[in-house]
Amino acid sequence: MNDHDTNQPEEVVPPAWALEAEREPRPETDEHLAGEEESASPIDGAPDSSEVQDHSAPESPQEEPETDNDLRARTVKEVISGAQMANKSYRREQFLIGPKLLPVGGRMLITAETGTGKSALALHIAACIITGKPLFGLLRAKKDVDHGKPYFPVIKPCDVFYLDFELPEQIRWNERLYPLTREFGTDFLKRIYFPKKPSELRLDPGESFDNLRNLVRAVKPGVTIIDPLSSTHSVDENTNSLKQPLNRIDQLIEDSGTTVILIHHSSVKKARNAYGDVVEKTAKERPRGHTCLVDWADVQLHLEALNAKDRRRYDDDEETETAKLLGLEFGKTRYCQTPRGRKIEADIEEMYFGRPRTPSPAKGRETEGGAATAIMSTT
Repeated sequence: MNDHDTNQPEEVVPPAWALEAEREPRPETDEHLAGEEESASPIDGAPDSSEVQDHSAPESPQEEPETDNDLRARTVKEVISGAQMANKSYRREQFLIGPKLLPVGGRMLITAETGTGKSALALHIAACIITGKPLFGLLRAKKDVDHGKPYFPVIKPCDVFYLDFELPEQIRWNERLYPLTREFGTDFLKRIYFPKKPSELRLDPGESFDNLRNLVRAVKPGVTIIDPLSSTHSVDENTNSLKQPLNRIDQLIEDSGTTVILIHHSSVKKARNAYGDVVEKTAKERPRGHTCLVDWADVQLHLEALNAKDRRRYDDDEETETAKLLGLEFGKTRYCQTPRGRKIEADIEEMYFGRPRTPSPAKGRETEGGAATAIMSTT
């Protein structure tokens, strides 16, 4: 396991007034002074203090109130000013996936209907992140300074911790990880980790969340994938109670600096207008549950299986003989312009996600070669 850089603030040096406050003696109280006078001038004939029996009820211990100086000294360790940030040295690269798509320590939400292949695609993304290969092998074809560059480069390769609640270990190896070795080799297997007992790791408060926090601290992954969100909590997803597990994900990020990719189901309900016609939802409207989920994410990627009618919504008009195509549509991006919708071939049996491998007659064989060599049209 490799340690990775985190974006935690450096320890703040308290200002002079805070240090002076720590050295100043506390003012003596009247009670304290009275006690000293009594010990200095005992009354003749009075019994020794050790012989005096006190039958009064014992007073409950009370903490001394925090002084303004104490409060200031504690506060300077919990905040950072703009002037202090100006004097810090931050790492040059702030993004895990570019260009400016997913920041280090950020939050990515991937949504799709059941059976679309979102878990398989998430595992493929994990292999890309570990090996540094661009997502889906999509390269720019426009003849400009960016020609041949990937649309979604992995800028900071790192280890991945995959919290998988769905696949048993044997099936995960035989049907997901082993097929990935054909494209990514075997070295990436050393840098992806799965918990043996995911049921003991949840986002509900209590021991299960403490177990998850401790495990993430120990593994120190650059990326943590949670698949799916619904298996990690017991709150009502249709209310803002959903913020509770999301807040605990934020705690994981703050503790370790890990980037989180969250897998979630989309709603199958159809919206209809006053005439009963189906109203097409946007990618941002597809996730199941409360809108706070999309608000929480830095980037949201929605997947859907395409039929012949759906394919016309995406920028590449090339046809393919492959049975299954996935549409990739970004519902939200926080740090860059939202990328256009695109389509990729999805062969879950071979764990292939990328440029459609079957060329059209008009294009000939120039687009063969799979995700590693394909160039995506930008027109």
